[in-house]
Amino acid sequence: MQSARIGIIGDFNPEYPLHLATNGALQHAADSLGVTIHSKWLATDAIHDSSEYQALLCSPGSPYRSLDGALDGIQYARESSLPFLGSWATSSTQSGSSRTGLCASRATTRRGPSHFQVSNRTTMSALASSTAEP
Repeated sequence: MQSARIGIIGDFNPEYPLHLATNGALQHAADSLGVTIHSKWLATDAIHDSSEYQALLCSPGSPYRSLDGALDGIQYARESSLPFLGSWATSSTQSGSSRTGLCASRATTRRGPSHFQVSNRTTMSALASSTAEP
């Protein structure tokens, strides 16, 4: 069976429904594709070896404990051509004071476009397919 390692940039909170939904969506995509996905939440205020992952996903939910930590993960994905997925909440521009909106705008203006917005299973499947190992 094929497998993929996906790092989730964000500060996991088991009481936050979108974090639980993120885990569920990854598992759903894996089940639909017949692959195994090993995902790990990467706290924004800790140092991680992002090279261990075949894709990075920036989670919904703000504020992040470290905005710079989240941006570092996005920058790593962009500079290393690692598949990257940012949720609508991650790239939202609903409010200029929103840390998630700021995260997206800083990532775009400082480093050029480094993310895309999705909300459908097809893109999750494409992400899982692009990272699967034989």
